[in-house]
Amino acid sequence: MTVARVALPVAAWQPFDYWVPQGARVSPGAVVKVRLAGRRLPGVVVDTRDESEVERAKLLAVDEVEALPALPDDVRELCRFVSSYYHVPPGLALALALPPLAAAATARREHAQPLVLTDEGRAALPPRITRAPVARALYERLLQVPEGLAPAEVAALSPTGKRTLARWRESGFVREASVRCAEAVSATLNGEQASAADAIVGALGAFSAFLLQGITGSGKTEVYIAAARACIEVGGQALLLVPEINLTPQLTSRVADALPRARTVTLHSALPDGARRANWEAAARGEADIVLGTRLAVFAPLPRLALVVVDEEHDTSFKQHDGVRDHARDAAVWRARRRGVPVVLGSATPSLESYAH
Repeated sequence: MTVARVALPVAAWQPFDYWVPQGARVSPGAVVKVRLAGRRLPGVVVDTRDESEVERAKLLAVDEVEALPALPDDVRELCRFVSSYYHVPPGLALALALPPLAAAATARREHAQPLVLTDEGRAALPPRITRAPVARALYERLLQVPEGLAPAEVAALSPTGKRTLARWRESGFVREASVRCAEAVSATLNGEQASAADAIVGALGAFSAFLLQGITGSGKTEVYIAAARACIEVGGQALLLVPEINLTPQLTSRVADALPRARTVTLHSALPDGARRANWEAAARGEADIVLGTRLAVFAPLPRLALVVVDEEHDTSFKQHDGVRDHARDAAVWRARRRGVPVVLGSATPSLESYAH
């Protein structure tokens, strides 16, 4: 018998044991659904073992294993740090790292980018769709739009068309477009900006903390973008944190104009649940090159994380004032140190503690 120790989003400091049904794949970091006191709750597996101190007859089974990437070691360690440093139960800290689970049925049908045929799809699909009118029409439509099937057109498909598209995407016959038609908008850095960018880029591959101080309009964003470009060119992912949701559209647009070949996703609480889960999965699977979000994005799994940026680091919005009362800026620095990557704190008016450090 395999026993999973599961941390739940309740005020408990110890995980609960559940037996794993035969055939279920459960490992540390897996997201599961279990029952506690008559409620069905999400949880994160923190450990597996061959037996439990609790009698077998008293153990409940794991109800469901979510079809999500397991939370990696560095995210689980970050949650353990948050639990210990801010004195909150581990399950509540781990819950910060999870996407909206109720959106599972719709997440794969929402797309931030147009969908395009892959070379594998062009080769494999024609012989498979000769007797399937819906699939044949969908394939022909994809051939007609080399720039990709727009999200609005995907949403207007029939249920059969959506299911077909979902199967093709899972098989690698269709993917989200990662290249925009527009040319990159490049900014010429002045001497101070270039010096700052060079220092950050030179630190890629090891932990180093930078405080980028500059008045509003001095070009801090251009420095972030230059550093992110270098990060992506060596195969890394960049995490950009902003204090307010209303800052994300403008920064997303500037990043997209400057780095049109990079896939950028956003993570914040104002996103529809389906889109937020889809973006979380893109980050966790390494499909997103840049993750731009508010404080909750600091917990996003990023297998290729190579750079962390905290814009307006002095802003008190990075502090969570209810629930788990953590500070995303400090969590970002801790995570960067754990992963061995540089972290950039930017501000026109740095906090006194950041300035002192």
